[in-house]
Amino acid sequence: MSMRGVRNNKYYLVLILTFIFFLSLIPAVHSLTIDSCQELNNTGITYVLNQSVSIAGSTCFNITAANITLDCNRSYIVGDNSTDTYGIYSNQRNTTIKNCNIMGYPKSGIYLDVNSSNATLTNIIISNASASACTSAYAINAVASNYNFSNLQFANIHAGDCEDEVNPGGNFIAINVPGNHSMFNNITLNNNSHGLDLTELVDDGNGRSYGVQITGDYNQLKNVFSDEAVAYFTGDGTYNNISNVNANIFSQGVGIWISNTHATINNISVHNNFGFAIYLQNSNYDIVTNITTETDSLGGLALHNSKYNNFSNINATCAGAWCILIEWESNYNNITDSVGTTDNGYGIYILTQEIIIPSRIVQE
Repeated sequence: MSMRGVRNNKYYLVLILTFIFFLSLIPAVHSLTIDSCQELNNTGITYVLNQSVSIAGSTCFNITAANITLDCNRSYIVGDNSTDTYGIYSNQRNTTIKNCNIMGYPKSGIYLDVNSSNATLTNIIISNASASACTSAYAINAVASNYNFSNLQFANIHAGDCEDEVNPGGNFIAINVPGNHSMFNNITLNNNSHGLDLTELVDDGNGRSYGVQITGDYNQLKNVFSDEAVAYFTGDGTYNNISNVNANIFSQGVGIWISNTHATINNISVHNNFGFAIYLQNSNYDIVTNITTETDSLGGLALHNSKYNNFSNINATCAGAWCILIEWESNYNNITDSVGTTDNGYGIYILTQEIIIPSRIVQE
């Protein structure tokens, strides 16, 4: 090769290296600004919504790649209450959704499908959704595991009424999580319906209302405030933890319905006008401490077919039949340092056997 050819090769090499150097100075694209409903399909990208959006008869955002963040930037996602549509849908791992106001999606404001584990939701408000007759309304339906949800608010979400005696109304469920190892923190529920009819003896056209329905294992629910006709329900799971709950229920309902094994329930305050404050059914080996209930009917704490539970520091005030009711094969329970106060019934009423009598029960 001639010297001229060598010089040309060196020139081109320097040119290429210079181009690569300046190319490396260009920052990688990690965020994209969006202004409309669409599919989000770029892995590792943060999508930032720069304005409120609305859509009729369709899902707004469909997340189809892993490791995507949707930052709504406090904008609104508005639907038209169409069935089988979602504000945000994801079937991918490591989805992050934050700073969103979602309205008008009764099927689910946010639906995290079976492959959506390790999702994070924070600063979410879901409101103003009405399901059609005899159908259920969900705010968040998350069917995988390992979620982290915080700072969530739900308001004015209504299940559908119907006159079907077999299925008297739909269900309202603010958060439905059948999976495991998830954490839920700072949850607020306001003006939702319907209340949970525990007796199911009368069809009043209303369905059930579960503030948070957890049927998996090793989940944590804490710092919850509820106002108006919302019940909490933890299903047939184990080792779930519920703490720091303040519920005020002004229509027919149950404050907290527990059906768990080895659950820990701590620091709960429930005021209920028309139902039980706390109801344990098929719950065994639970630890329940620092509970304050006030009810204008039925009772404060009730056990049904629940065994080997430990209760302490229960303060139940009721105007109904039983402040603390232990019934139907609820054996081998231990209640200590607890008070049942009533002027129209029983401080404690036992319809079973093999119970350790409370160390302190007051009836006034």
